[in-house]
Amino acid sequence: MEKYQYTPLPPDRSEIRLVRLQPGLPGSDVQIEILHAQLSTNPDYEALSYAWGYPDPTETIYVRKASHKLGRLFNPSKPQKTRKRHKRSSTLGIAENLFAALQHLRCPAEPRTLWIDAICINQGDMDERSSEVVEMGSIYNNAREVIVWLGPSSPNSDLALQTLKLIGEGNTYDPDEMTNKTKPGSWPNTLGNNTEVLISHKESWFAVKDILTREWFSRLWVFQEIVLARKATLVVGEKSLDWKITTSGLEWIWMKSAVLDELIEYLDFGNLLTNPVGPIIRRGCKATANGLSHTLNHTRKLVCSDPRDRLYAIRSLLYPERSRIIVPDYFSTVEEVYTNFAKEWLSKLGDAELFAYCEISQTSQDIDLPSWVPDWRRTNTTNFNGRCSGDSRAFPTVGSPGSSLSIEGVVVGSLSYASPLVMSFRTGTEIQEICRSWMQLSMSEGIRGHFSFGYFAEMIVGGQMAEKNPVREKIWPGLDEVRTFLTDLNNLDDPSYLDPEAAGKILYEIRRAIGGRSFFKTGEGHIGVGPPSARLGDRVAVILGCYLPLILRLDELSEEKRFRIVGSCYVPGIMDAEALLGPLPSGWSARQENVQDGQSVMMFANGDCRTQKDPRLPPLPSPWRYIYGDEEAAQEEAENLEDMMKQWFENVETGDRTDFDPRLTPEFLRERGVAVEELILV
Repeated sequence: MEKYQYTPLPPDRSEIRLVRLQPGLPGSDVQIEILHAQLSTNPDYEALSYAWGYPDPTETIYVRKASHKLGRLFNPSKPQKTRKRHKRSSTLGIAENLFAALQHLRCPAEPRTLWIDAICINQGDMDERSSEVVEMGSIYNNAREVIVWLGPSSPNSDLALQTLKLIGEGNTYDPDEMTNKTKPGSWPNTLGNNTEVLISHKESWFAVKDILTREWFSRLWVFQEIVLARKATLVVGEKSLDWKITTSGLEWIWMKSAVLDELIEYLDFGNLLTNPVGPIIRRGCKATANGLSHTLNHTRKLVCSDPRDRLYAIRSLLYPERSRIIVPDYFSTVEEVYTNFAKEWLSKLGDAELFAYCEISQTSQDIDLPSWVPDWRRTNTTNFNGRCSGDSRAFPTVGSPGSSLSIEGVVVGSLSYASPLVMSFRTGTEIQEICRSWMQLSMSEGIRGHFSFGYFAEMIVGGQMAEKNPVREKIWPGLDEVRTFLTDLNNLDDPSYLDPEAAGKILYEIRRAIGGRSFFKTGEGHIGVGPPSARLGDRVAVILGCYLPLILRLDELSEEKRFRIVGSCYVPGIMDAEALLGPLPSGWSARQENVQDGQSVMMFANGDCRTQKDPRLPPLPSPWRYIYGDEEAAQEEAENLEDMMKQWFENVETGDRTDFDPRLTPEFLRERGVAVEELILV
């Protein structure tokens, strides 16, 4: 029997392919139709989200000829009249995991219409693959439902789904406030912090762990598929569970992970739920556009088989002006894709945030990239909260032949000490040992002449504190909480005696902040957490347009003074643009707040006063003015936080609008006495 031959899709992207999965009994051949659907008809279909597994085709399915012509597919889920030519006409090879999914998902009597990437995109046509990748976000967003196929059942998979159902139905998770509320009398309410009861359900926790270690939870492409889904259902064998109930259950377990890991050996929920699973469940069914940093921090632990997909698979999740910079091209090499993206991003946006993802120690020998071009295959994340360069933008110049980059910044110090790498950890005891040793190192010479417990507490959680972001005060610990935790941790012989509720969220933030990193000190008195390869003599620098400080190292191979990016870091005392603008005036503090439309902005507070205007800066120069809001912009900032809109800067002569502050140029900063240098990166 002949192999199936694809009919090309029109170049105007007005159509997609859909699979009509024919009914069948267990053990029978899998038969499908492949149909072309006009997007203008708003076709009705389900989209399949699954892990490809071993990608080579080892199974065969049969493709029937479609019973209707192109353009008649108005409602694919509606049964069509069959014709005699509905017979096996060709074959198609597919991977084992997809074959198992089709066997389980087909109905006994009615056809089922699905969008399946491995079938609906001609994988042998590189041009079509590049073109269809651009459309995948809208394909999943427009699907009636996304079906998440985790694989066949296992001996404890039913117990896992039953556990998640009981907890999820009794727990309400608020994705905006990131809080859990258990219903009175529900199972999670009964469990509470009762250690004996929690231990008695050990089999249930390990069953859930087994589900979470299935391949789907580690794959990169599924992130956008579940985030963009209007509705989703988790399927394991013959059992299914609503995705919202699943995430509510997992959120409750996540908040209990530190307690459960301390009580039950080898459970390790903390590391598993932090990465890679956590970002998938925390963002599930919440489709909002995001910046590069936010999206990358959610996806860096997820894996893909093609390194170019590290960028292509997040394209649909970015703000439109940013997503347009990513143009899928499967003819280009990995080096070309990564380098061209970095150049386009820097030159078109003036946004140097991508430097925060450069890390010299993780650059593999099989790929040749400048240190200022991130190797997106890395799995390290930058779980730090900061805006060390304020609202400045980058003014990059790419040198010839294109491997060097000129950028402006301020060098704030040189490393006088760097600790060994801190690996991931599971228990409070391990964290206790690290915190104790780092505190002793901090106190040995002091920070700017004296030991600041507040700076140390801020550093150990990477700035993830309620004072820095009141919107997250229910999930981020407060500075006083971290201080108390560290004091108790330092004094107790057994960290299991710590208050489990308070310790849980603090331990979670510490895991995120210092896992896989090293502690360092500078000769100028700063302390910080940075990349594992940081060493004596490295510089700490604030680069215009980059929200995190960078560790730079002189390039030994260059005759001129050139630097390589070692990695990003967190340094208390410079995270609110102090290196550029000096400390905030007395009584003022900086924090992130959510304004209308859910946008997160930097807010400056003094008593009851809230404003997005930095009190350290003079009035805007002509022809610039402040405006507020995206659509019908206001010229005055609202007085009440609930009425505030995002602040923009508008040039009244050209009408151009930007969120970069036009005052924060290298010339302006030099006039204020700031030692802004031109730094050459290679």
